[in-house]
Amino acid sequence: MKKLLLLLLLAGCSTPDTSSEVVDCKCGTVIESQKFNVLGSNQFSVIKVKNNCTGIIKQFQKDGVILEGTTLCNY
Repeated sequence: MKKLLLLLLLAGCSTPDTSSEVVDCKCGTVIESQKFNVLGSNQFSVIKVKNNCTGIIKQFQKDGVILEGTTLCNY
């Protein structure tokens, strides 16, 4: 009887994954962005991107103006 109760408790602890959201591990979200103008014509941004899977934050420079909240892939 004790084994049956233990098995029922263990079975109740595991919950199936019901999330239908698909996460692309090659993409990340811009969490910080600073834009710069060089001689009035060339624009670039220094951005920090947080990977959607690992949570790792990387900083780099990209041409153009990149806004916070933007999703970038293959960066």
